[in-house]
Amino acid sequence: MKSEGFSLRATFMVPILFLTFLAVAGSWPLYHFTASKVIHGAVDSLQAEISSRIADHLEHLLDHPQRINAANARFMTKGILNPEDQEALENHFLGQIRENPEISSIYFGNTRGGLANSGREHASDSLYFIGTDNFEAGFFSKVAVTKANQRGEVLLHLPGFDSRVRPWYTKALEKQRPVWSDIYFLFNTDKMAISASRPVWDEKGELLGVTSVDIFLFHIHVFLKNLKIAENGHAFIMERSGFMVASSHHERDCTLEESCLAVRVSAFKSSCAITRSVAEVFLSKKEDGFVNYDLKKAEVRVGNEKYLVSLTPLQDEWGIDWLIFVVIPERDFMGEIREARKKTLLFLCLILFAAFISALAIIERVASPILQLHTAAQRLAVGLDPKAISFKRTPKEIRELMVTFLHMDTSLRRSMKDLAREVRERKEAETVQKQNSRHLQAILDNVLDGIITIDPVGTVASFNHAASRIFGYESFEVVGKNIRMLMPEPYHSEHDGYLARYRETGIPRVIGIGREVSGRRKNGDVFPLELAVSRLERENHTLFIGIVRDITERKRVENMKDAFVSTVSHELRTPLTSIRGGLGLVTGGALGPVSEKIQHLLMIAYRNTDRLTIIINDLLDMEKLIAGEMHFNMKKQPLLPLVLRSMEENQAYADNYGVDFVLDFQVDEGLLVLADTLRFQQVLANLLSNAAKFSPAESSVKVGVSVEGARVRIYVQDEGPGISEDFKDRVFEKFSQADGTDQRQKGGTGLGLAISREIMSHMGGEIGFLSEEGKGATFYFYLPVAKESGEDL
Repeated sequence: MKSEGFSLRATFMVPILFLTFLAVAGSWPLYHFTASKVIHGAVDSLQAEISSRIADHLEHLLDHPQRINAANARFMTKGILNPEDQEALENHFLGQIRENPEISSIYFGNTRGGLANSGREHASDSLYFIGTDNFEAGFFSKVAVTKANQRGEVLLHLPGFDSRVRPWYTKALEKQRPVWSDIYFLFNTDKMAISASRPVWDEKGELLGVTSVDIFLFHIHVFLKNLKIAENGHAFIMERSGFMVASSHHERDCTLEESCLAVRVSAFKSSCAITRSVAEVFLSKKEDGFVNYDLKKAEVRVGNEKYLVSLTPLQDEWGIDWLIFVVIPERDFMGEIREARKKTLLFLCLILFAAFISALAIIERVASPILQLHTAAQRLAVGLDPKAISFKRTPKEIRELMVTFLHMDTSLRRSMKDLAREVRERKEAETVQKQNSRHLQAILDNVLDGIITIDPVGTVASFNHAASRIFGYESFEVVGKNIRMLMPEPYHSEHDGYLARYRETGIPRVIGIGREVSGRRKNGDVFPLELAVSRLERENHTLFIGIVRDITERKRVENMKDAFVSTVSHELRTPLTSIRGGLGLVTGGALGPVSEKIQHLLMIAYRNTDRLTIIINDLLDMEKLIAGEMHFNMKKQPLLPLVLRSMEENQAYADNYGVDFVLDFQVDEGLLVLADTLRFQQVLANLLSNAAKFSPAESSVKVGVSVEGARVRIYVQDEGPGISEDFKDRVFEKFSQADGTDQRQKGGTGLGLAISREIMSHMGGEIGFLSEEGKGATFYFYLPVAKESGEDL
């Protein structure tokens, strides 16, 4: 049957050429119209980014002196830095000057008019001390600082100095808060600086004086000059008074009068024509000497040149009130736009020509094979392979081609390929799964520790070779039976109750925590073992994985060690007490005076006997705990007084390390616990002293209390070096200490945590820790919450 209609070539050619011409003709005016808008948007974005970078830099630079003042004021208020020790203040300020190159000087003026100052020269970067005689009003001296941080050559010695009348002192007292001074010139130079001042009071509210920090403004000049602001961009900063602060150009921010004194330059009289024009257009002077600014304006002309301008106010709570201007000439962008227009027009013409040539080639490639593809589809339908395609055909059979060829060839071949790929992937996955299963089973069969898995009701799901060796059962004798068969009493009778309580409350007792328990072998022998339990969520059910290790031999060695330690402790205590008493009499002068050298040696011996006494007492406490001979006076009592008392008694020890204790009590102040007062204090004191020893100076140790179900959790969190992974398993072992040099220098017997664990076990509690190396450690213990009614135990 003959087909009617246009040829395939005509059907493709006309719309392709029409749409191409329409797109090319329409894109040129659209590009011309949006070019200016795009360039202004790009300039606005660039100005906003540069203004933000300048503002961020200034906020950081100006915040630094205030933070230094706040730190120095806090040190003096708390007594860490003695405000009466002029030399200590100067040395402290010198250290801060060395660490902060943008700082000109740091100083403190007391209520007697005295001054303690450390600073650096602008030109040579050399350091100096300035101080008044006797740290009071009168003569003041400026001396160079030597390489050994000692006082060197006297550079200046002048009378009549009184810090109490200086502007930085009087302004801070007038405002009663941190303030900024006016910008001023450094002594005998044209370099500008600004001062941050802050009054200092002691803890009773008595004024100690004023501390201040000067910074060089040339750092702002350097920052602006190093900024890349388009090709010929410009940025400058001025005060609300109109005076220049800094500029990215080489314009001067000050001039010299006939008297050779430096005076600041107003933006309205700047040597830079751009700066003057921006000030005249954007700013207007007020009667009080300050200026108003117009944020709505966005451009200014200088001669025949057009500049795009952005204005960003910068203010802070201490008195800074500056204006940041970013100026970019329009020609930096329009030159590229004009060049781009020429290239775009040429490119569009090339596209139109290329579209015509491409349309001819595409139409020829599409039209010719259509009839051949139709024939190929018919051959495919009867099972024959298609022949090679000829490119000289008409588009009469397009519809039939789509029905026969696309459905018969594309869909069929794609389906067969997908099916073959799926079969191949499944076989590969099954092979990998079998290999992984064999590999995992080989690992489980060869590990030294026993691995047992159970379901939520206690039924054993797996039992590896090591577990068979430990318990004496074969795998088939245990799998499918309750895990109680491996436990002696009372665990045998109580284990189902543990699992039921966990299913109801979700509160674990052993999950995630390694502990020592007892096991029962096939022959009935009870032996000690270590148990670690973890939870595994697998598809729609839960498994518990227990890893067990026979520690019979280790316990035997520990018992031998305990017996040895007990014997040595008792044999040493009596003679050591006599030695300590005798040394105490001699050092106290009971036997008459002795030489200073002998007295020094006796004091060393006396302190060492004290240390030995503490060690022996720890050993005896450990022995009593293990033997069950230590008495516990358990009674119901408020928790908060116990915690506060421990913190108060151990704060003096923490002060030796520059550490503070901070309480985070998140429960009712009347919360009652069941505990022995003395033993509670012993455990918490051990945790607090450890935290203080291993915390950095000037840090805090957090003491927290929270309620979790029927138990209360007391924890001590420090900011120290944390606990290494290889030491975590030995933290609560007797005589255990980290091997690092720093830890050894902290001292201790290595028994404190072991004793604490035994005490918590006897009081019905639990102790543990959380730590990541390099990020501090948190030690915690649990105690049962006491009911409001009932008698003490």
